Amino acid sequence: MAYFPPVLPLEHRVLRTARLRPRHPHHLGSNPHLGPLRPPLQRPVVAAIGAEKTAIRLSPYSDFNGMLMGDPDPTFRYLTEQLKPLGLAFLHLIEARIKGNDDAECGGDRTVAWLAELWENVSPVLLAGGFKPGSAKKAVDETFKEYDMVVVFGRYFVPIPDLVYRIKAGIPLEPYDRSKFYTPKEPKGYIDYPFGEQYLASVNVQ
Repeated sequence: MAYFPPVLPLEHRVLRTARLRPRHPHHLGSNPHLGPLRPPLQRPVVAAIGAEKTAIRLSPYSDFNGMLMGDPDPTFRYLTEQLKPLGLAFLHLIEARIKGNDDAECGGDRTVAWLAELWENVSPVLLAGGFKPGSAKKAVDETFKEYDMVVVFGRYFVPIPDLVYRIKAGIPLEPYDRSKFYTPKEPKGYIDYPFGEQYLASVNVQ
């Protein structure tokens, strides 16, 4: 499956309006917000492997590595509208909940909810960004009840190998240790977290 992540350096540099210098009209297309960049990159992929195997992730409010634009909404609105006709497998949206290597409400009051609504159920929307079981359930059952929405967990899968079981059973989640997320060739913090006793009992593991 071809999955377009949010931080391909060339693409994000061109999409960032805050620090942009004028470029040749051929690169800009007809839109001042430069949204046409991504769809041309995806069309050959869709043609080669099919839209059902192609997806994209957007993170309009992240300030990681200076990515945040002064006003990202027009760019990402245009971009989303251009992507909708491609029939992608899913749209992955990220709420801005990380600053550097720490958890933070860096997105402030801004949310990607309007992009999920703009997508109009063309295909499923995967939503990530600081969710816990309670907030994930509320997002799916209430906030986005009318949408084909999946809440995605990432960081909690590192310290909790039985995460799915714990969410279903209502068992509290273990905290993760960010300092161990990017330690190369070290098992600590990656494969040394134990399964919970309840899970082991449920699968009759001795």
